This record gives sequence, structure tokens and C-alpha cells, in this order.
Amino acid sequence: MAIDIPNFGTPDSTLVAVTLGAVLATLGGFLGNRFEARVERRQRERDAALLLGEIVFTFVMILKMAHEARQIGDPYGPITLRMLSGAMREADAYERNRERLPDLSDGALRVETHKLMVSITMSLEGMLENTRRLETLPARTPQATLEALRAGRDSGFDFIMETLPKFEPTLARFSRLAKVSFEGHEAVVRG
Repeated sequence: MAIDIPNFGTPDSTLVAVTLGAVLATLGGFLGNRFEARVERRQRERDAALLLGEIVFTFVMILKMAHEARQIGDPYGPITLRMLSGAMREADAYERNRERLPDLSDGALRVETHKLMVSITMSLEGMLENTRRLETLPARTPQATLEALRAGRDSGFDFIMETLPKFEPTLARFSRLAKVSFEGHEAVVRG
């Protein structure tokens, strides 16, 4: 039995070799591009989770500290109001970076984060607006109007405090995606 060994020195065999090389190069390029796109997508997701997670964490931390400040002295004194203004700045930072949400592959996380941020931000804006109105009302303002504004401000703060615990699972999911633990951040902030 004779073994037929192909001779690649002929023009026909050269065409086969070039075609096979082109197919392998195309396939390699395609697979390389797919791998690179996947790595880049994961990196964008991780970066978005880190950025948004830190913004949300800071937002929640400032609101917790505002709650603590509210328990001491004047509930809406200068320190509490500065913290609430700081929380508003963090909400603005979230809004500026909201375009990073689509980089997260977890659709439920995107929706939950945005829902929580919008609901708390709306309450926060209402509280700050009521505070400004209370400060600028004339001395002869009816007591009922003052009480209504104070009650609205208090109910807004209470709503925020009831909603804050809902951020814990959201932050845990950001932690997993970012491969960073936000649990230790609170100890650093308070230390």
C-alpha cells in the first residue's frame, strides 16, 4: 500500500494553502475581535459599577449622617442643611453619570438604581424647597401655612429614611460587578 504525499509545490496546492491561510486568518481575526469586545465590555461594566456604586454609597452615607445631625439640636439647622445640600450634589453627580447605566448588564440593577435615586432626589428637592420657603416667608404668615410646610419637610425626610435601607442590596450588586467591597467604606468614612 502506497501513501500519497501531496506535493505543495504545484500551483493547485499553493491556491489551497493560500485559501486555507486566508480562512484561518479571517477566523482568527473574528475570534480575536469577539474576545477583545467581551473584555472591553466587562471593563466598561466594572468601571460603571465602581463609579455609580461610589456615587450611590456617598449619597446614602451623607443622608445617614444628615439623619444623625437632625437628632441633635435644631433638626434643620445649618449642619443638617449642609449635609442635605451635599446629598443633592451627589444626586447631581449621579445625574451627570447616568449615561453609564447602560454599561451595566444587569437590567434590574439599572432600573432599581434609577428608581431609588429619582424617588429620594425628588423628596430631597421638596425638603430643601420647603426649607427655603420657611426661611423667606414673612413674619405674618398664618400658622397653618407654616405647619403645613414643616410637616411636608418632615414627611419628606421620613420617606428618605424609610427608603435608604433599600439601597443595601443595590450596593451589594454594585460591589459584585465592581469587584470592590463598599462595606468597608462606611467604617473609613466614620473613622
